[in-house]
Order: sequence, then structure tokens, then C-alpha cells
Amino acid sequence: DRNINVGLPIFTIHGNHDDLTGKGLTALDVLHESGFLNLFGKFEEIDQFVVSPVLLMKGKTKLALYGIGSQRDDRLCRAFREEEIRFLRPKEDAESWFNILVLHQNRPVRTRERSTGGHLPENLIPSFFDLIIWGHEHECKIDPQYYESGVSACGDGFYIIQPGSTVATALSPEEAKPKHIALVTISGRKFFSQKIALETPRQMLFADLAITVKPPSTASKNSRSKNMPDEKVIMEEVEKMLAEAEKTKTARQAYPPLLRLRVIYPESWANIMKLNCRQFGAAYVKRVANPSDMITVRVMKSKKEDKKRGGFKTFTNIERATTVEEIVSTHLAEQNNDILMVLDAETLNDVLKFQVEQEDGKRVKNKPLIENLHIKKKKLIDALCKVSYNDFLSFDKIPSHQFLEQFEELVNSDIKKIQELRSTE
Repeated sequence: DRNINVGLPIFTIHGNHDDLTGKGLTALDVLHESGFLNLFGKFEEIDQFVVSPVLLMKGKTKLALYGIGSQRDDRLCRAFREEEIRFLRPKEDAESWFNILVLHQNRPVRTRERSTGGHLPENLIPSFFDLIIWGHEHECKIDPQYYESGVSACGDGFYIIQPGSTVATALSPEEAKPKHIALVTISGRKFFSQKIALETPRQMLFADLAITVKPPSTASKNSRSKNMPDEKVIMEEVEKMLAEAEKTKTARQAYPPLLRLRVIYPESWANIMKLNCRQFGAAYVKRVANPSDMITVRVMKSKKEDKKRGGFKTFTNIERATTVEEIVSTHLAEQNNDILMVLDAETLNDVLKFQVEQEDGKRVKNKPLIENLHIKKKKLIDALCKVSYNDFLSFDKIPSHQFLEQFEELVNSDIKKIQELRSTE
């Protein structure tokens, strides 16, 4: 194909950060049209996927390179399950081709709330592939992992290489692992993968620390004394991590390293003032790249602790709500009809939907809600003005405290009547 720049053998699919927008274009389209790289695996029709390979030949080795750019995981998973995705294969001697599939999807299960799990299961990938290059995941799993398909034939599976990100993009244990790339050599239907360690990514140190020392009796929620025992333990752990990093650092790695220490306190520290992580990190400004957030703290809570929030009730029995409106509707449906005294559920949902869908939230602020409140207020006042209280308002016959109680009951009953009339409109 003369439109494929084989003279510059860089082939890529688009990821989730350069997803198709507008007229189906990505930032990679500019580089593709400029001849800097070859973009493939791009799909504008999402109802059905027809994946056509890039065919490359050298000597006796034939390579079929398939690609699927980043898709919504639920959508792609359903396409595989419902057989709405087709992989075109060479007509002649299809079994002699080495087949590679390049993906950019979630690999592990991301959610239990959806039937797809928010990921692409390996068992949905056709077994005719020899090698899967799995993008999107940040953890480096550069050694080929063999996945046995569900077919009874022995050896009818494929290998998966997950290169991971080339630099740390989050302070997580997965990102702290060494970064690699792979040099894959293909001969016929066989391949060999050589992993190459990257020398330039900044070091990232990650560890968990459980505090076992007891808090001093003088400590309180409002103040921390100097030389607290937890600070000493944390400082020792940080020094230990930095010393280990110094031993493993290569000449080309940037200095200082990233560091994340997750400190877990026992329940006995629940009523003690927490460590000021930003102030603690200030002492490591020249030794750590992220001193302000190098430490995170968490206090273990008792399982018997009351989870009720004062003044608020948590939403219950809401398992698969997909929108804010659904959550509100479900909650209100389970409550007593008196929970809304002015607004009705429909009006409240309309206002919520409007606020969620507006891009310029600061500009619109609460204007729709205020307008609805004014309308409801006017209707309520008009209705109350039509009610006659002349026979009731006899101050000389009823003591003041009884008068106020009975008057309040009368007004509340009228409000309920108005609500009932409004619901029948």
C-alpha cells in the first residue's frame, strides 16, 4: 500500500487520551498525514467493527498487524460477545501469517456493577492471534504471558505483552515497578521477546507503614507535641527508602526521586491530631520530588463504628442507578410523601438535570432553582390567600400558646391539601 510509510516503520493506534472528536479526528491524524507515523485501528462506525490488518512481509516471514484504537470498554466487550466484530484474514495460506493484535483497553475488572465488568476479558479474543500488545494499563508486565483459550486443542492460545507506561503518571504501587520496553523478533510463526530496561524514568519509591507505637497520654485532637513517636517511625522509614533508592539509581535517572509512603494508624490514634504531611515533607524538599504529598495518613476505624451521618440519611437500595435523577427519584420514592413540602420530585429532577448538563456552571449558578421556587411560592401564597381564617382567629377566646399550635396545624394541613391538588394536575 503506497499510503503506508513503510520507510518509517512506526505504527500506532490511538488511546483514550486522544479519542476521536468532532469529525472523527485525533491528534495522531496530523502526525499521520505529515508522514511521521502510521495510524491504524481507527473506527468511525461503532455498530460493527471490521478489522483489516496491515500486512508486512520480509523473506519467509509474514506479519498481519491488527489494531483496535481505544473504545468504550462496555461497547467493545458487547461487540465481541454479540459477534459484531470481524477480523479479516489473508485469503491465501492464512495459517502461515504471524498475527498480532494491538489494543488499548482496561484489562482487569474495573467494576462489579456492570455485566461487562468495565474491561475486555481475554477469553473474548479470537485464538488465531499469536501475540497481543496490550496498551492503556500503566503497570509494566513486559514478560510474555501465555493465555490458554477455552478451546480443547492444546496450545491453542496466545501471548500477551503489557508494556505499561514509560514514565510514572500516578503515585501507585503499580507505577513503582521498573519500566521496560520489548524488542520482539519474529521468524515464521515463532517470536522471541527481549526486554530492555528504561534508564531515564525518574525513580519512584512506594511503601506502606503501619504505626504500632502507642500515642502519648499528653496528645490531643487540637495539638501535637514535639518529637511525637509516630514522626520518628515515619522518618526512619523515609530514610530507609531513600537509602535503598540511592543504591539502585542509574546515572541517567532524574534526581530527586518520587516517593509515596502510606501511613496507617491504629484506632488508638483516632482522637489524636493528625500528622501535618505538608510540614513534614518540607524537610525533604531537596531529596524528594514531591515533598508536599509524599506522605498520606489513614486511621483504621472499628467495624462497630456508627456510620450514620448527623442530619442526613444515606441513600439505600440504589444499586444500578446511572444518573443523578435516578438516584433522587429512587430516594424520594422510598420516603414519606411529606419529605418535599414545596418542590415536587419532577421539578427537582428537572433542575438537577439542567445543572448537570450545563458546561458553564458558574454563569448559570442556581437561576433555574430560584425561578422554580418563586413559581411555587406564588402558587402557595395565592392558594393560602383564598383560605378564610376569620372564624378561627379569636385571640380573646384562645390562649396564645394554644392559638399558635392550632394555627400551625391548620396551615400545615392546608399545605398538604395543596400538594395533593398539585399532584393531580
